[in-house]
Amino acid sequence: MGCSASTDERVQTIEDQFAQAGLLSLLAEARFENELERQIFMAVNLCRYAPHKFEQVVQEVKQNNRQAQAVQGTLQLRKFMQKVQPLPPLKYDE
Repeated sequence: MGCSASTDERVQTIEDQFAQAGLLSLLAEARFENELERQIFMAVNLCRYAPHKFEQVVQEVKQNNRQAQAVQGTLQLRKFMQKVQPLPPLKYDE
């Protein structure tokens, strides 16, 4: 019964973006030691393979994280990510 407007829009995670880029098959054979390692692997590959999608992640983090809002240089990073050519994804190697 509040007066505030609510939104059903969910912020996409790195894993959401990773799946949309068609990279989930890279996780099939990987044996990560922890969740942080898995998240970093996905972020690095998303940045390489679909830099325009990673740019969206940077924008969402900047908008939704108070600490990230204070970071300088995100606009330059986003512009770079929009222009950079994609690279092939890395495969997990223990």
